[in-house]
Amino acid sequence: MRGVVATSENTSGRRYGGSSAEQRKQIRYEQLLTAAMECFGEQGLAGVGVRPVSAKAGIAPRYFRESFPDRDALLAALYDRAADQVLAAALEILDADGDPETRVRASLESVIHSLDQDPRLGPLLFGTTTEPVLRERREQMVLDYADAIAAGAASMFPDRIDARSYRTTAIILAGGYIELTTWWLADPSRVSRDELLDRAASIFFATTTAPMR
Repeated sequence: MRGVVATSENTSGRRYGGSSAEQRKQIRYEQLLTAAMECFGEQGLAGVGVRPVSAKAGIAPRYFRESFPDRDALLAALYDRAADQVLAAALEILDADGDPETRVRASLESVIHSLDQDPRLGPLLFGTTTEPVLRERREQMVLDYADAIAAGAASMFPDRIDARSYRTTAIILAGGYIELTTWWLADPSRVSRDELLDRAASIFFATTTAPMR
């Protein structure tokens, strides 16, 4: 067949057009996740199903099972990718060297920036849902964010903050900031971005100076 080149490989199977079986599988995985986000943006969670996502991706439904055993697995992967998109930069900033005040404010602003850049992320990550898998992923995201906040606080103030003891406070901060950001994005005229960031940062620093009991 013209345009198709097959070569043998030790572990990856055949190559077609320069791509191994594993590479093609990864490409389909990425296409399905991208299509799932597009379906969510257009119709919400109701639009994220095996057939509509496969159709949007231009992939036969039989290949869906190759990447995801079921719809729940797709939703979990979609949620985790969105969470990484929002939190990765924020946590990297928090973990970096530098002035604590600058790091905290920049980290908080990074979350707002990511949500502002892609309006689909907020509803997916923080919107009301009856999907058990998304509720589980949301809880895990808050805990992961809280762990990062606790680790950041301990690195900034090692003389008075222990990450383990501070974790409960960090969970309150993580959940509270997520709710605050969601509230603000729904109507940014409620308060200026600078005021929102200043208030959130001041609450964080207030918890780092309060005695831990």
